[in-house]
Amino acid sequence: MEGTHIPLGSLSPNPRFPRMTMWRLGLTILRHGRQSLAADSASFVGALAGRWTAAGLEHVPPSGPVCLAINHWQRPGLWIGWPGMLLGWLVRQRRPQTDPPIRWLVLTELRLPLLGRERHLALGDIFLRRVAHAWDMVTLSVASNQTSKRAESLRRLRRLTDAGAVIGFFPEGHLGVAGPLGQPQTGATRFLDWLAQSGVTVLPVGVYEASNCLHARIGPPLTPDRQSDQHTGRSIEAQIMPAIAAQLPPALRGRWGAI
Repeated sequence: MEGTHIPLGSLSPNPRFPRMTMWRLGLTILRHGRQSLAADSASFVGALAGRWTAAGLEHVPPSGPVCLAINHWQRPGLWIGWPGMLLGWLVRQRRPQTDPPIRWLVLTELRLPLLGRERHLALGDIFLRRVAHAWDMVTLSVASNQTSKRAESLRRLRRLTDAGAVIGFFPEGHLGVAGPLGQPQTGATRFLDWLAQSGVTVLPVGVYEASNCLHARIGPPLTPDRQSDQHTGRSIEAQIMPAIAAQLPPALRGRWGAI
């Protein structure tokens, strides 16, 4: 993308949720059941009506543990699920037997900025947990009194990576927005370094809107073997945010574009 002018701008009109998929999801949530994320990803991609592009899918290996580290692209009218569904559909092209194609690490506490500070709206937690259960996601709580639950989430992630799963993770967390790449949440880059040291292939991913399309760009792997050859021995922790930034147009790289 270097040297190429990419006209930025939001999808217009905003994509509409696929009605039948959302109807089935509602019933699944009421039953506290499971629903195919692979099928739903295909449904959402169909609803984009061709307004998407992708590059770098060849970097996703057809087997073995992988973590996609992605900028959190969300704005009013474009839920984070849209880029998530696109990435899930893309991974499914490389791993056609997997469902869910990506095991997303998701927050199950509704936290929104209100009156100048972030507040926890506990009434939304049950709904978020039900959605996470329906799509077989890995849940995470950031509350200070939930240390044991976070430890269990890490143990589940280890079991999944041992089984060769693809994990999806947003280092910026729920505070990321559609715009320049922001700061990672505390511990996020150490978490990615831990995964890499455990043998998980970490892939930087950039998602953004431009030319009335949703774009997904998957970069080459940042594994411990590669870092010693190409990154002068710096850890994955130091490399991941600049690597994500490299998958974005220059105007969206934020402070990471100069690193």
